[in-house]
Amino acid sequence: MNLKKMTCRGLIVSLLALSFQTAGAGMIGADKAAPATAQTDRALVLEVVARADTASRLQSLGVDPLAARDRVGAMSDQEVAQL
Repeated sequence: MNLKKMTCRGLIVSLLALSFQTAGAGMIGADKAAPATAQTDRALVLEVVARADTASRLQSLGVDPLAARDRVGAMSDQEVAQL
């Protein structure tokens, strides 16, 4: 019987202790929710162009990898997103 009372008291104390923890919620701006997607997309495309296997494939197709980087830099955000 004593063990049962101790267990119940322990559960009550732990329930009370856990109920005081609160979570904070708030609004965040769009810039923090999806930070710079156009810049992220452009960086991803440039990273792919900079890879050795991509550079060698571009050269085999007759495209200079540096010219490809310049072309990516000249693309609009919509074109980069489509790519």
